[in-house]
Order: sequence, then structure tokens, then C-alpha cells
Amino acid sequence: MDGLTATDSSPGLMPSNGFPKKAVFLPIAAILLLSLQFQTLPIRIQIQSLPLTTVFALLFLPFVIGRIPRSPLLSILAIFFGFVFLHSLIFLLVDLFSNQPDTRFIAWARQSFALFAGIVTFLVFRTAFLHVSLQQIFKFIAWGTVPALLLSVLNILWGAFGQGWAGGIVAGIRDFMSPEGYTSPLRATGFATEPAALATSLVVTLLPVLFVYFGQKRNRFWTIVLLILATASFMWTFSTVGLLLMLGVLGAGLFFGPKKKIILLVFTLFVGATLMVTVLFPSNQILRHAGTIAAGRANVSFTDRFYSAVGPFMEGLSSYSIVGYGLGGISTHFREVLPTQFQAEILATKWKEFPNLAILFGRVFAETGAIGFVLFLTAIYMTFRQLKFIMRNDTVAGSALTYSSIRLGLIASCLALLISVGPYHTPYVWIWMAVIDAKYVLSTQKAYQW
Repeated sequence: MDGLTATDSSPGLMPSNGFPKKAVFLPIAAILLLSLQFQTLPIRIQIQSLPLTTVFALLFLPFVIGRIPRSPLLSILAIFFGFVFLHSLIFLLVDLFSNQPDTRFIAWARQSFALFAGIVTFLVFRTAFLHVSLQQIFKFIAWGTVPALLLSVLNILWGAFGQGWAGGIVAGIRDFMSPEGYTSPLRATGFATEPAALATSLVVTLLPVLFVYFGQKRNRFWTIVLLILATASFMWTFSTVGLLLMLGVLGAGLFFGPKKKIILLVFTLFVGATLMVTVLFPSNQILRHAGTIAAGRANVSFTDRFYSAVGPFMEGLSSYSIVGYGLGGISTHFREVLPTQFQAEILATKWKEFPNLAILFGRVFAETGAIGFVLFLTAIYMTFRQLKFIMRNDTVAGSALTYSSIRLGLIASCLALLISVGPYHTPYVWIWMAVIDAKYVLSTQKAYQW
């Protein structure tokens, strides 16, 4: 059992009235996964991001409240959430008497909501995944990606081939679905806030699904079509972050599977196509970033992401980051969290009243301190450990391919925490953790059939 045991005897697949929960949670899972690519709401408000999936998760919370099967990961996340909330209340009270009380309280409320929404997203994902198969999860993820891929193809027709009609469609759809987002003919954005967010979503969610589909050799024609559309969309994001994330995941795949042949195929298509288009269209974001960094000039995008991730650790001993400023505390303690020489450059890109760190890895440390950061890392470690348990005990044909692909999805999520993802409520932080935890609960309770 690898030292892991479930602490609840039944996943509760049938409610007391005998009505099958799958009839409820299958459509819930479908709605959550089909909406993954919609990272903003069609509302013209100044808000960093509020994914549609997160909104649906909050609406579906009443279906989850009740008897929730426990697991080691769920216990750790509960401890993390409880610690962070109590910790943040203490530091909020301290700051209210000394630092811009109105701004500090609003910042606390915003970040508390973000963390709460993230935990709810995990719980609703997890509960829904108890009642649907992995194949259904993969299918919904793939289908949900198609609209964003088709919109990206129109973006390519607009930017690469000068098709104004395509540009009109892209601009119209994005003006409605993401009115505060970035839209350009020379970079695909899908339904995300920016090109890097689209690239991240493709790597974290779609890539593991493609690995499974190619390994199973099912629906090969549509799998190839999906891969071509994903490759075209990914390359037209011209996202340096996306390219680094892709290289990191494919590099991990050479060591952890699923199959080297599949890894090399995807590497050739995604990375090769991106490099080719980068050369054909030299006035692009990747080459501009590379040029400024090579010349030693300032690159605010790189500076913001890099120091949002490592800055709080660099200043850990000369500030209170090691203790944590509490949820929302970065807004009033921003200059204490980052090295002095980079503050002005980074602040110029932030919302003036509520500056924040762009990367969740650094934000968790700065807001929750060493204790909260260790709890968060422990949750990630436990997710990998539970996955290891599942892989050792599920010997059904095809399970090794599936779970090794899921492991790459989890690795992609972890890498995204380092270079791409900022808010707690981003669904990509929680989706593979929820998949693994749900299947761990079912496998330990012998209620899961492949």
C-alpha cells in the first residue's frame, strides 16, 4: 500500500434516495472541463482573471457539500487552507492599524476569495471525477479545447495571410468574451487573457490527452487533426513561457514516459513548427525577448515573472516573507518583498492600487511564509505519492500509459506554478491533483473499474 490508506470506507456513489450520482456529476464534469479554455468572463471589468470553470465550480458547490471521502491529499489541503486563513486574519488585523486599512482589507478580501475559489474548484473537480471515467475526462478536455483552437486558426488567417474577415471574427468574439484581454493579429490568444495563458493551457491540459490518444491508437484521424490544430495554435502564440513549459514537460517525458516515440513526435511537431514560424516571422515576441536578454537590456515580462517567483526568497531574511504577510499583504508590502533594483520596473506593469506577484510559487511563500509554503509543497508531494500508489496497483492494460500521461500533466502544472500561473483560483493548478485524488480514493476503496 506504499504507506497510504484511505480513511473513508465508501465514496458514496449512490445517495440515500437511490438516484445515481453519475446522472448529476457527469454533466457537472462535462461543464467544468468543456469551459476550461474560457479564462475570463464576458464582462468589461478590471479584474485580473476569473475563469468560467471557477465560476461554475462555485455554482456547483452545493452538490459537493455533505459527506466527502477523505484522502491524505485532501487532509493536507484542509490543513493548508485552515492555516492560511487564520494566518491571514492575524496579519490583516496587524496591518489594519498601520498600513492603508481600506486598500489592505480589499486586497485581503480579493485574495481570500481567490484561495477559496481555488479550493472549491479542487473539491468540485474531485467529487465529479469520482463518478466519471478517465476516458470521459480526456474526451471533455479535448472537446473543450476545439473552440479555442478554431479561434486561433482564424487568428493565423488574420495575421499570417491578411484575411480581414477572419480578423473581424476574432476581434468580435474576443471583444465579447475577453473585453479586457490581449488581441493581436500576430499572436493567438484563444479565449485566454493573453497568448502565454493559451500556451500554458494547451501544455497543461491538452498535451497529456494527446499522449493518451496516440498511445491507445484510437480515433487516430481525429487525434491527428487535434494535434495539428494544437500545434498551429501553440506556435502562433509566440509565447516564450509556453515554449519553456513545453520543453520542460517533454524533457520530463523522456525520463517518466509515457513513450519516447510519442514524446519525440510531439516535440518535433510543437517545437519544430514553433521554431520554423519564428524564423519565417522574425518580428515576433520570442525573438524580441531573446534579443533583449542577450543584449543585457531590460525585459519587463521576464523580470516580472522571474522575480515574482524568486524575489520573495531572495528577500526572505531581510523582510517578513519568511513569516508571511498574509493573503493580500503583498499589495501594501510590495516593496519589502522584491529586490529594490527591480521594484519600479515591475510596479509599472501592475494595477496601481493592488500590485501583486505574477507567479504563484513566489506568492505562496510571500503571503503564507515558510510554514504555508511547506504545506503547499507537501500537498504536491502527496499528489505524486498517491499517483505512484495507483500506478503500482492498477495493472489493467493501458493504465500505465494513461497514468504516466497524467503524471506529465501534473508535472506541467507544477512547472506552470514556477513560470506562468499567478492566481490561486486558476483551474490548471487543481485539475490533475483532483483527477489523481479522485482515482486514489476509488482505487483504495475498490470502487473504481477501468
